[in-house]
Amino acid sequence: MAAPLRFHALLTGANSGLGLSLCTRFLSEFLTTRPAHHHITLIFTTRSPSKSAATASTIVSYLHANGLDLSRVVLRPAFVDLSQLSSVLSLADELLGRKGARTENSAVDKLDWVFLNAGILSTTTPGRGVDWPLAIYHVVTNPLHALTTPEYKIQVPSEVVLQIPPSSSGKTTTCPPEVTASEDGLGYLFCSNVFGHYVLVNLLQPLLTRKKNSPHPRARVVWTSSLEANPACYTPTDIQCLQGTHPYESSKYLTDVLALTHESSPSAKATCADKDILRPRYLLTHPAVCATGISNLPPVLWYLMLAAFYIARVAFGSEWHPIDSWKGNVATMHVALHASEEELDGRTGKIKWGAGATRWGKEFVKETKINGVGEDGTLDENMKKLGEESWMEIESLRKLWMKRLGRK
Repeated sequence: MAAPLRFHALLTGANSGLGLSLCTRFLSEFLTTRPAHHHITLIFTTRSPSKSAATASTIVSYLHANGLDLSRVVLRPAFVDLSQLSSVLSLADELLGRKGARTENSAVDKLDWVFLNAGILSTTTPGRGVDWPLAIYHVVTNPLHALTTPEYKIQVPSEVVLQIPPSSSGKTTTCPPEVTASEDGLGYLFCSNVFGHYVLVNLLQPLLTRKKNSPHPRARVVWTSSLEANPACYTPTDIQCLQGTHPYESSKYLTDVLALTHESSPSAKATCADKDILRPRYLLTHPAVCATGISNLPPVLWYLMLAAFYIARVAFGSEWHPIDSWKGNVATMHVALHASEEELDGRTGKIKWGAGATRWGKEFVKETKINGVGEDGTLDENMKKLGEESWMEIESLRKLWMKRLGRK
């Protein structure tokens, strides 16, 4: 019998919805497609011990019910609030085994997959929700568009989350209007959906890079974006969308830009000079339209939304309504587990993949068109420029906050 070969995966936002389904689907497909001597440690993040315990219980129950070999799986909970950079630093310190980490003996020697899944849509500010007259108008005049990429959400563009120093403790605190992102806070949705992940991946580079002669496969970092990523809502000069009106769509389009233009990133440019270094792949997917709790609707409205989604798929033939969160992860599973290195060297690794479904619910992987990205994955000059500007802005912001938090 071959000696066990251990793999490690990190997954953010695991306690519900797409994240929980991703945990169970990833483990299920790993165990059923990999040799018996391949073992997996899944580091899944939530924001509290109670959520971690519930998540682990759900995962174990699923694996047991489906007759999968639990002896090949290690479940390891971790805690992170991606809107708080001090929390992101603490998680990175644990995984890197740095002195002073909040949990001892928690280091890993490498990461093979990182799933940047966590994200928020609703905020804590009163007044959010749905512009119902506009929603009704859009549903009547263009129902498929209204049920796929809605434009009637009420969002608060200038909400800032106070950054708590590492030595302090407390819950996430949104700032009063007079506190700006240039002082002690960051854009709430920007930090939760993009910047926290960006800082985390930057800190974890020692676990993600390989020597080219390493026996370990190249690491894969999968960004979860959205169908609602909208270039009209994003500008590099307002990267946190503090002046715009659609911070969610802005944050998801920034996710697209970062994933597709990672060749412009500082880490990519640094490793290009070192021919012996193999940096991780950055891959981009989205779940299309799924019925999850991210919309934070009351139960009656949630079920009406669910019915509308089925109408969009069955009656209108929409291929962007997998609805079920398990099916919503089909594209992520494709690029993470099933696509070969050779396939990812081609266009598969350079475009945005989404979760598609037939009228009767059969899942498939569907390409998502993005302006500025050719069919072979090549970027036009406008997208390259946008990428360079975005990387410059987000890297400047990272350096600023690392200095403020006492890090290099």
